[in-house]
Amino acid sequence: MITQKDIAEIKNLHKEERCPYTHVAACYVVDNAISCIVPPKSMLELENEEFFKYLDIAKAIFQPKSIGEKNLELKASYEGMDTINDWKNIALGQIMDEETLDATYENIVDNVSFAGNYTILLYFGVYDIMVRTEDGNDLDESEEVYKFVTCAICPTTLEKPSLEMQETKIEPLDRKWIIGKPEHGFCYPAFENRSADTTKALYYCNNPKYPLHALMENVLGMERELTGTEYREDIKGTMMGIIKSEEEVQQYQEELAVRLESIVREEEQKDTRITPEILESLLKPITEHAAAVAKEYGKDCRGKYPKAELLYTKKQRDAYYARKQKQKGKELLTRASNSLARAGFGDLAGEIEDYLYKTR
Repeated sequence: MITQKDIAEIKNLHKEERCPYTHVAACYVVDNAISCIVPPKSMLELENEEFFKYLDIAKAIFQPKSIGEKNLELKASYEGMDTINDWKNIALGQIMDEETLDATYENIVDNVSFAGNYTILLYFGVYDIMVRTEDGNDLDESEEVYKFVTCAICPTTLEKPSLEMQETKIEPLDRKWIIGKPEHGFCYPAFENRSADTTKALYYCNNPKYPLHALMENVLGMERELTGTEYREDIKGTMMGIIKSEEEVQQYQEELAVRLESIVREEEQKDTRITPEILESLLKPITEHAAAVAKEYGKDCRGKYPKAELLYTKKQRDAYYARKQKQKGKELLTRASNSLARAGFGDLAGEIEDYLYKTR
């Protein structure tokens, strides 16, 4: 399993003194068609400003604190072995010939759903993995050479129009096409346990609500994976189809969040995959529709069940406790109002009742 530590180690290489990339190549796409291709160029030959721009874009692909959301661990599929072998040749052999790159770009474009123009950047990396001591220090002894490719798919937008003040007149400035931060990308082969795993890839999406499953399956030859956001949206959609009330669904998800958090807190259970059976048992005390929701959840997951931590957010958990706190406050005020009324403080009791009516 790819860990935060694995991703962080590669991310930390994205510095001037440790830049892992030897070359970078690019392809510019306009209206879902390749407009131009930039041949591979040496990273070491770039000017400082250009060098760091390229490095910042590649660095964004690695998100160690967002495993299961912005970063997904992809595993090889049986049907995609030919595609995986192609990537092995590119990554391990550092193949940068025109024919291979053209075919790679065309495959990406055919499987990317992207509004507007975008740029595909391919980085060729080599990392000499040093033997590491138990206290985390590197020794001057190579353990393995990790060769890999990082791909960044970046929106490319036109600058806003602007004017330039000259000595005797004002002139419009030429507008440039700006390559932004990546929306999607990947690293192949995956870096796991300080070694290359050619049966896996690390996928990146800036918005976990909209990952590109076609890129996972058809471009990388990997099995389709869902983000935590997708799992939660699927459960919400299933509940809405059965229960209909958005307010009820929200409350059910908040209560589910608290029950899932209890699993995460238990050391022996924190890596538990939430199967339909487990989900049903968690939902039973919450709603009579537990079985129906769990059944649809099983269909959506296709046998790949997420950890508990991906099925809820801290916002949902906090909303549950806030709602309970509010209910408790109203109960206390109601009791206080009744006691004041019995004690002869009718005016104050009336004020409390009026407040409770307005905040119900």
